[in-house]
Amino acid sequence: MIKRLFRKTPADAGARLMKRRAEKLRRFVVRGMPVMEIGPSFAPIIPRRDGWDTFIVDHLSREDLIAKYEGHDDRLDAIEAVDAVWDHGLLDQAVPSERHGTFSVILASHVIEHIADLLSFFCSAERLLSQGGVLSLAVPDKRFCFDFYKTISTAGDVVAAAKDGGSRHGRRTIFNHFAYSVMSKGKIMWGQDPLGALQFVNTLHQAADLSEKAAQPDAPYIDCHAWHFTPASFELMMLELKALGLTGLSVDEISEADGCEFIAHLRSSPGQALSPEALSSRRLALLDKTLLEAEQQIKLSRKRLNGAKRNRFVA
Repeated sequence: MIKRLFRKTPADAGARLMKRRAEKLRRFVVRGMPVMEIGPSFAPIIPRRDGWDTFIVDHLSREDLIAKYEGHDDRLDAIEAVDAVWDHGLLDQAVPSERHGTFSVILASHVIEHIADLLSFFCSAERLLSQGGVLSLAVPDKRFCFDFYKTISTAGDVVAAAKDGGSRHGRRTIFNHFAYSVMSKGKIMWGQDPLGALQFVNTLHQAADLSEKAAQPDAPYIDCHAWHFTPASFELMMLELKALGLTGLSVDEISEADGCEFIAHLRSSPGQALSPEALSSRRLALLDKTLLEAEQQIKLSRKRLNGAKRNRFVA
């Protein structure tokens, strides 16, 4: 047996984790191809400084991003020049028309859960992608983050939000986000660490007040998680949206949860429509898989509750 001469430090482990994550997100990115990254801020996955042909979209200019994060993060040098500022309206309208249909890959890490009208975002991505292009997403898994208690979002929710229109979150979305977000062991829940005592991040009255403030015509934008998924429920939503003819995007690859997130690669392609029987079978299979994913979450809760009971008994 070969003995290890040294141990990897936590910093080494963290660096390996980030490298593996970036490689998974860049799964379909090839040097030289035109790509877009949405909301990279100070943690870009495909930075231009590393030689990628990246078009950067963010909610503020580089100068404004630096001002926003100054004093809160030491990675300000990683913020690159922003090519298009997207702070309202449709994504494709923020990008010069000559770039429409030119991007081989659009990459967005922890972006879609914040978007009020998710269907319009998918439609914009299709307009911006070249034929056969890929939309690569890192999405929080609601089982392993502060969305722990929130209900899973469905295709019906996405369609209803598109019908309502608007780029701001409504009363219900704001209330649910702030009323049901939780902490574990006194910290915002984020990852697959063993669960400790859970607490609400905000009080019920704070959630109600923010919900009412968000409804005022001149109120500032309030950010939140509007959508909550597990890998199977996300795949089901995309399957149903495509079957309804509302998007040409479909899941090409999707990962199991790693830490607080899963990674989904969506490809824009017509494909052959499933027969009614095959569609029903696939939907039921994904609903069953969603139940099994929920079972994992129930086991986490049962373990936490059993641990709390033991601690009370010892005390």
